[in-house]
Amino acid sequence: MVDDFEIFADFSELAKHPELKEAVSSYFRDRLPQILVAYEEGDTDAYNELYDYFMDSLMNDAEVVETLYGAGPYSDEFPISICKYGPLYYISALGFDLMGTYDSLKKAASSAESEFFKYINQLEERKKEQERKQERKQEK
Repeated sequence: MVDDFEIFADFSELAKHPELKEAVSSYFRDRLPQILVAYEEGDTDAYNELYDYFMDSLMNDAEVVETLYGAGPYSDEFPISICKYGPLYYISALGFDLMGTYDSLKKAASSAESEFFKYINQLEERKKEQERKQERKQEK
């Protein structure tokens, strides 16, 4: 869910980041310098345009760099994905609001482990119980 998700970064810095610079320049073309100047001067339209671009890019172009798993409600499991877009990381898990942004994988992973501890722990307990059942079966 994206409704309350915010990008915690300076858009000027993002636009100049080595991993993103080419894509940002290609999208905005020769309008980019004017948009960045307007953004830095506090122009709301420039902010909105950059925000929309980076939000779309974050959702569509990010790569999953780490995945944790939590216990689902029906003896299944669900992925908790840590995604990276340029210098930003965020957490995505089906049925939960997006979390982030973070400036390092370590911070994102730590937050994911903390926020989803209950689900991660339940899954570990389920797996241990399944192993115990399997061992008892083999003993018979």
